[in-house]
Amino acid sequence: EKGPDKGRLLEAFLVGIASIVALLSVGPLFRFLFPSDITQLTQVDALDRVSQSLTGGGAALFEKELLRFTDYFLVSNTPLLLSLVLIGLFLFLPVSGRPRLPRKLRGLLLGVLAGFGVLLLDPHSTGQHAIPLMPFLLLMGAKLDDVDSPFPRRILVALVLAGSLTSIAWGGRQTMRARQAGFSNEWMSKTLAEVVSGRQDVLVIGPTELWPYFPPDADVLILDRTRRLDELPGLGIHLEDVELIFLNGDFGIDRWKAGLQEETGSPPCVLVEKPAYLSIIVPNGDPSQGCRTSPPGTER
Repeated sequence: EKGPDKGRLLEAFLVGIASIVALLSVGPLFRFLFPSDITQLTQVDALDRVSQSLTGGGAALFEKELLRFTDYFLVSNTPLLLSLVLIGLFLFLPVSGRPRLPRKLRGLLLGVLAGFGVLLLDPHSTGQHAIPLMPFLLLMGAKLDDVDSPFPRRILVALVLAGSLTSIAWGGRQTMRARQAGFSNEWMSKTLAEVVSGRQDVLVIGPTELWPYFPPDADVLILDRTRRLDELPGLGIHLEDVELIFLNGDFGIDRWKAGLQEETGSPPCVLVEKPAYLSIIVPNGDPSQGCRTSPPGTER
């Protein structure tokens, strides 16, 4: 077996460094290319968020990544997790006549480690952010050809097949539950169009993944800097300046409702409520605006 390809190792290292530099500089570069009149208080630099993550210490980073991979692998991706564990066992356990770490895997491993390093710098614990790493981890399964016994490959194929069927079944179940609740992409687009119709300079708090569902001409600025109501004052955001609040499962609907009731002294004024999927709240509203009160604890 030939020695490791040092050129490829260097190339993988440089790509990793370039990716980290791009991550840290994307905020200033975006503001340079697309200047706006948004105040600095509502702007977030990746470098600031990375610094906050690192100053939290190793325990906080470990907890963040544990939440990420628990969210990603459990429950629908459990077979994928088992597949990766078996790949590691079959490839890296010491076997007579085979090196502990196959040389042809060194470049791939370096890239994977760089990917985990980028995730450590990611201030969010979102499970979906781990998706770009999965193809590189699964590529290691292709190296099972180096294992003499066909047993590992058969086990891996069985797990991948089981995982595919499980994911299809899980996705189908979630889709059926959403349809039964009347929740769909069409419903979302129609509802958001009705809510912002006639409004100008709409400042909302909510998840940025709702952005594609707004009408193309909607004058909306979404603040997704925090998922906690009690952090708004420290970010320079005043509740009286916020026109709408969009809450989904990522925001903890009942927790926000309880916080809004404590803040305003009355139950939140709800324009739209699709239990367990979406609540649209007017934080400074009243029933005359076409909304109703909905105390915390009503979500299913």
